Amino acid sequence: MYKCPFLINIKIREGVAPDMDVLLTAIIAFVSTNIDDIFVLMALFSQLDKKSLSLKQIVAGQYAGIVFLTLVSALAAWGLFFVPVPWIGLLGLVPLYIGIKGLLQLRKHASESEPEEIGVLVAGEDPALFKGASSTVIASFPVIKVAAITIGNGGDNIAIYIPLFANSGLSGGLIITAVFMLLVGVWCYLGFQLVKNPIIAKGIKAGGNKLIPFVFIVLGLYIIMESETYSLFL
Repeated sequence: MYKCPFLINIKIREGVAPDMDVLLTAIIAFVSTNIDDIFVLMALFSQLDKKSLSLKQIVAGQYAGIVFLTLVSALAAWGLFFVPVPWIGLLGLVPLYIGIKGLLQLRKHASESEPEEIGVLVAGEDPALFKGASSTVIASFPVIKVAAITIGNGGDNIAIYIPLFANSGLSGGLIITAVFMLLVGVWCYLGFQLVKNPIIAKGIKAGGNKLIPFVFIVLGLYIIMESETYSLFL
C-alpha cells in the first residue's frame, strides 16, 4: 500500500513517544555527521587572535552553512513526496555504506604503523578545499567563507539528512530542524572551549573515529527498517 512520506508518522518502539523518537534520531544524526566540524571550528576559533575572524562571524557562518545543508536536504526529501516509503528507505543504504567503509578504513589504518587521520581537521590548518582560494568575495565576507567551509565539509550530512526528513513527516521535520539549530550553538561552544583543552579534543577525535562508523550503520539500518524497505524483497 502506498504511503506518502510527509503524511505518515514514524513507526516507534513500544513505550516511546513519537516526538521523543524523532528527537533522539535527530540528535544522533547531527552528532554523527558533525564530529569533524568541531575540529573545523577549533581551527577557525584559533584564528581569533589574528583578528582575521571574529567570534560572531564564525558562529554566523556555521549557522548559515548548516541551514543551507538542512534546507537542501529537506527540499530533496520533498522531491521524494510521491515516492513510496519502502523505496525511500533504500537511501538508508548510503549511511550503511559509509559506516561499513569507515570500519574497513579503521581496520586498514590499525595495521599501519602511522595511521592516517580520518576526516579530522587539525586546529590551525586551512581546509584543503580552500587552499589558494582567496577570492575577493570570500576574503571580503568572512561569514561566507565560514559557511562555504561548513558546506564543503557537509557531503555526508546531506546523505544522512535526506532519508531522515523523508521518513519524518512535516511535524517531525520541524523538530529535526529545531534540534539541528540548537546543536549548532552547542557545537560552536564546544569548539571554542576545546581550543583551550587540546588533550580533551584529542580524546574526542580518537573516540569519534572509532565510534562514528557504527553510528552510521545503525542509522542506515534504522532508516531501512522504519521504511519497511525489506518488504520490497519479500
